[in-house]
Amino acid sequence: MRLQFQGRKHPDISIGGEFQLIDENTLLPLSRAEEVVNMLNLPHVRVGMFQSVIVIETEFHPTVSESMVEFHKLLHQTILACRKVGGLLLSSGTHPFAHWQDLRPSPKPIVRKILERLRWVGERMAIFGLRLNVGVPNGEEAIAISSAFRNLIPLFVALSASSPFWQGSDTGLASVRTRIIENVPNAGIPPRFVNWAEFVNFMKTLRSAEAIGDAKELWWDIQPWMQAGAIRLRACDMPHTVQEIAILAALAQSVVYTLIDYYQRGEIIFEQRHFIIRENKWRAARWGMEAHFIQSIHGDTIPMRSVLDLTLERVALAAKFLGVEKLLQDIEILLSLGPGYVRQKTYYQSFLKKLEEELPGAERKELEQEAKKRLVRHLVRELESGTVIPFERGEV
Repeated sequence: MRLQFQGRKHPDISIGGEFQLIDENTLLPLSRAEEVVNMLNLPHVRVGMFQSVIVIETEFHPTVSESMVEFHKLLHQTILACRKVGGLLLSSGTHPFAHWQDLRPSPKPIVRKILERLRWVGERMAIFGLRLNVGVPNGEEAIAISSAFRNLIPLFVALSASSPFWQGSDTGLASVRTRIIENVPNAGIPPRFVNWAEFVNFMKTLRSAEAIGDAKELWWDIQPWMQAGAIRLRACDMPHTVQEIAILAALAQSVVYTLIDYYQRGEIIFEQRHFIIRENKWRAARWGMEAHFIQSIHGDTIPMRSVLDLTLERVALAAKFLGVEKLLQDIEILLSLGPGYVRQKTYYQSFLKKLEEELPGAERKELEQEAKKRLVRHLVRELESGTVIPFERGEV
C-alpha cells in the first residue's frame, strides 16, 4: 500500500461544516437531507452520517474571503431548499434538546460499516463540527505542522465552543461535543509522529488490522488529508454564524502559514507535552475562553485570553500577507458578544425569565422546553442573518 501526499504550493483553504436539518414546527431532526441534497444537485453539498445532517464543503481557494463567498452561496441555496421540505437549518455543536435516538443513520454503505463497528458509541454521535482544511507543500511538512498545531487545539476548542446542552440538559461544559467525539477510536488529539514514514507505517498497521478503511475513518482534531494536499482541523464545534466561521478560518490559515514559514526556515517549533495538551483541551471544553492554559511542566498557567493574544501576535505577519487582518480584529467583537456557549446559556435564561413573567402558573418543565425551542429559533435566525443577533433584537 502506497500513501502519497498530494501537496499544495500555497496555503489554500477549504471550509466545511455539518448542519442540522430540523422540522420547522417541532424543531427536532428532520430525516429529509437526501431530498434536499438531490434537489440541489451540487457536488459540495451532501448527506452526513445521519439523514438529518447536511455537509457543505467548499473547493480550495487562495483566500478565506473567496472560500466564504462560495460557502455563503452554498449555504443560502441549502437554506432555501430546506424550506421546501418543511425544514430549517441549525448550526451548533449539539442540538439543545433533541436526543440521539431522534437521528436516523444514513443508508450509505460506509456509514453502515462505521456504525456496525462503533455501535453504541457511533449511534450517539449527535454532534456537529467545523472542518478547516489548509494546503501544505508535502507530507513531511504536514506531519511537522500537524504536530506543532496540537498546542493550539485547546484555543480553537474554546473559541468555537457552542455545545453547552446535551439532550435538553445543561452539561456545565462549554463544549460537550468535544467530550463525546473522544469516545470514538482514533479521535481527539493525535499522537506525535516523527516524520511522514512513521505516519505511513501507522496507517498500514491500522488498515492491515481492519481497524480503518482509509484516513477518512480517523477523527483526529488535526490530521493530514492526503488526497487534498492539506491538513484538516476538525477540533471546532459548529459555530452559529458565518461571521464566526470566517474568523476561525482566518486564524487557522494564519497559524498554518506561520508554521510553514518556521519549518522552511529551519526554526525549532516548540511542541508541548501530550498530557498538557490533553489537560488544556479539557479545560477549554469545560470553561471555554474562561479557562486557564497550562504553559509548562512546572504547572504555571495563563488565561486563555492571553493565549489568544500571543497567538494573534505571532501570526500577525501571516495575517497581513493572507489579507485576513480585519477578520482577526473582529475576534474582539465576537468575544464582547460572547462565544457560542455563552450566548446559548444567556439566550436560554433570558427566554425562560420572560416566559415565567408571561405564564406565571405554568409548570417549570413546560417553560424550560419552550425556552429551549425559542433558543433554537434564535440560533436559526443567527445562521440565516450571518451574524450574531443580540437578545433584545431576537426576542420571539
